[in-house]
Amino acid sequence: MSLIFPYLQFIRYYFKSGNAHGLHSPFVYDLYTNAIRIHRSKGLIRLNSSIVNDQDLTKGHGSSDIMWGEILRAQLMSSKRRVEVEDLGGGSIHTPGLTRQISKIAKWSGRRPRAGKLLFRFTHYFKPEWILELGTSLGIGTLYLHQAWPNIPLTTVEGSKTIAEIARDNLKEFERISVINSSFDRFFDEWQSPQGVGLIMIDGDHQYGSVKRYFNFLANGAHNDTVLIFDDIHWSNGMEKAWKEICEDNRVRVTIDLFTFGIVFFKKELSRQHFVLWNKDCF
Repeated sequence: MSLIFPYLQFIRYYFKSGNAHGLHSPFVYDLYTNAIRIHRSKGLIRLNSSIVNDQDLTKGHGSSDIMWGEILRAQLMSSKRRVEVEDLGGGSIHTPGLTRQISKIAKWSGRRPRAGKLLFRFTHYFKPEWILELGTSLGIGTLYLHQAWPNIPLTTVEGSKTIAEIARDNLKEFERISVINSSFDRFFDEWQSPQGVGLIMIDGDHQYGSVKRYFNFLANGAHNDTVLIFDDIHWSNGMEKAWKEICEDNRVRVTIDLFTFGIVFFKKELSRQHFVLWNKDCF
């Protein structure tokens, strides 16, 4: 996959995207103004899982933005360790080959801070009763999801055995997080969607056929309040095609294109609409 492709798609996205002023859907307007375009993450939580407010955080720490994912990413970026990786997805243009340095994986495959904070805000906004993440990598993105709503179960699936073991070690102090080493297809053979509001993050496999297969499985079991978030929807021609077909699927009510993230809603009370919204925090 060419590095040029996503840059060309970004130019198209830049000119197509809108903001709150053009939104006529109360549901999407509320999401946009209260989660997508918020520039501060409030009510953050320390690593010992005790809830503290902004005033408490700034006492002796200098910043209220203490994000677990950023702490882990900084630690991994200094690692010189090299590991053999079994890549079950579409591969990586930044870290090709099967032997990869942990710091490179953290830099290119780990969730970047601004996009991580956006996931944090999404999770806090939706207040899910359970979270499923497909594509753990080193666990950086997992922590952004977990930190926003830490008292619910979070299941995260990683295809590479080596990476899953590293992620499991990185996340071992978080009792509500379960790291499963499995291909996504094998996982779905045994998984049944829990009841209640669910948030599902789909990352780790950027092949057209795989993305459509996962979407169909999840859409068939989706509840009215299930939320799907797809990562890297403009990463390749295959991802573009898959995202377009997802937006046109009759089971879907509302889709939102944030360039990196694509959000899917199944709420039957909503009119069928597709939105392309500007958001610089995806980068």
